[in-house]
Amino acid sequence: MENIRLATLQDLPELLKLEKDSFTKDKAAARRSLRLSISSRHQEVYILESDSMIGSIVIQFYKYTARLYSIAVADEYRGQGYGKRLLKYCENVARSRGISTVSLEVDANDLSLTGWYERQGYTVRKKLDDYYGKNKHAFRMLKTIDTVKKKSGRLQNIIVSDDPSIAVYDNDYVEIISSEEYIYNVRFQKTSNFRIFNMSDSYRYQSKGYYVSLLASARDHRVIPSVATMQDVTSVPLMNCFADEYNTILNDELRQLEKDTVEYTLVLGHELNGQSTKLSRHLYKLFEAPFVTFRFRKGDKWLLEKVELLSIKDLPMIPEQTVRKIAKSFFAQKKFNRSKLKNYEYDLAILVNPDEENPPSNKKALDRFKKMGEKNGFFVEFITKDSMNRINEFDALLIRETTAVNDHTYQISRFAYAEGLVVVDDPWSILKCCNKFYLMERMMRAKILMPKSMVIARGEESTKKLTKVMDFPIVLKQPDSAFSLGVHKVKNMEELELKCAELLKSSEFVIAQEYLPSEYDWRIGVMNNEVLYACRYYMATGHWQIYNWSKELTENSEFSGNSETLDIGDVPAIVIETALKAASYIGDGLYGVDLKLIDGVCYLIEINDNPSIDSGIEDAVLGDVLYDRIIRIMKDRITQARNINKYIEL
Repeated sequence: MENIRLATLQDLPELLKLEKDSFTKDKAAARRSLRLSISSRHQEVYILESDSMIGSIVIQFYKYTARLYSIAVADEYRGQGYGKRLLKYCENVARSRGISTVSLEVDANDLSLTGWYERQGYTVRKKLDDYYGKNKHAFRMLKTIDTVKKKSGRLQNIIVSDDPSIAVYDNDYVEIISSEEYIYNVRFQKTSNFRIFNMSDSYRYQSKGYYVSLLASARDHRVIPSVATMQDVTSVPLMNCFADEYNTILNDELRQLEKDTVEYTLVLGHELNGQSTKLSRHLYKLFEAPFVTFRFRKGDKWLLEKVELLSIKDLPMIPEQTVRKIAKSFFAQKKFNRSKLKNYEYDLAILVNPDEENPPSNKKALDRFKKMGEKNGFFVEFITKDSMNRINEFDALLIRETTAVNDHTYQISRFAYAEGLVVVDDPWSILKCCNKFYLMERMMRAKILMPKSMVIARGEESTKKLTKVMDFPIVLKQPDSAFSLGVHKVKNMEELELKCAELLKSSEFVIAQEYLPSEYDWRIGVMNNEVLYACRYYMATGHWQIYNWSKELTENSEFSGNSETLDIGDVPAIVIETALKAASYIGDGLYGVDLKLIDGVCYLIEINDNPSIDSGIEDAVLGDVLYDRIIRIMKDRITQARNINKYIEL
């Protein structure tokens, strides 16, 4: 599939050739001009490419106007609609910046080209005498476009897909781009004014489709499907929890069917015949996804048995005319629904794993949580993953088992949240904190300083580019690693390529980060956007990390380094400020924010959901007060939810 990306200085030779082949000598841009356009803060050069360069555009930005300075298509690609695609792309870039006018100049004697621009909605506003030289006049043409204004709730619709057949969904209300363009193009990093429809080939965990939705969340883009939806479809109890709200509609619609099972496939919230029914609209609210199949089974009543997110390749054959009708109807909407979850009332459960070797809280800490819970009027029960079906007996859930997106801890958290429980860690925090790719993008957007980082993608020559950006040693991280697992230091190119090849077997991407050696890391415990505790975690003796996961520990090494807990007042102000700011961009849950302070400069390393709270370490300063504060925050949230429900009932 063709891709549009920002040009770099390395593209200069091909761009110059394209200019020379496309324009007469008096109109072609010179090397210096193109170099300035690529480097300028007020201009952008985009390249449309496949196996080779297809075309390019140069855009100059003013306060209220985007000027199309140049548009060129290689000779062998002309007449295939690429010029129109580049022009539309220019308009979309302007639209996303809130610019309402696109201007350009065209040779006044070239009636064919002038007519082409007029067919694209441009009108001649002024004649420019001698613009290209003596007696070589030009027309200035303008087009007014609808701008994207976040305050009015209007977002620009973007389809992300690498499948060429997705072109059938193209219309005036949506723009189609590749996953690479969405991931790497700075246009999508600068603003939140996008609604992303992720139509990737796969949504499996750590696939490219998974990362598109994850990054969209980090960039504050409205995304369909969300990563939460991708995870939700794997949990049958969770699905039926959601489906309860629509059981009446479901059984009314399916009452006359004599079958025991039925499948219901939706395309952009429509049935395959193009109709939007009461049932299809409600099912779409359950699991917002471009293409989804629901399977129902009949017992005493119809129940939701399975939900599967589909790619375009998995869809049944639908007439192109019907597809275009569905797409136009769907993307022309001014508002898109957001599903809402109800609040319910229950008691306190603490999720633990008795067999976990390195749990986030030791036995004494768990006893203190229980003690403070009872002091605050909670009945406290320790539960395991086998108690998932009992979650709705409780009022709140505190997770003290190491969390991961692709296991039961996330499912239980999501299930509890759906049931209306106050949950720590909430599912959104698990999704965000468990992936370093998300954190890197989110913190970059928040302008929070991190060690120099770069994404290495599967199947690309990223390692060679990496060595131009940072020096060895380099730290490689699996996006979803925890407790220093999946984190490796490489010392040279050979180690880099070997370790990248190994890590990329299980993920589409690897994070490369500059190595910043330090004696210790700061850990700031934060909840409800307030500091709970502050620790120094020292590197394990004979090792460069806090935890040494080496298979063989030597006599001069140890598994973990020492720790030191400090009064908040003894912590450098910049460490506290950075921790609070970083945590605020994740949520208001319980987080452990890891930082390094080097020569007065504070670097964010990562943010952990489910941080360690061990008796004798994190509670060394506050004692029982630490546990009491966590429990009280949860209690306040339960009280707030109850008061809201009372107000609604009145």
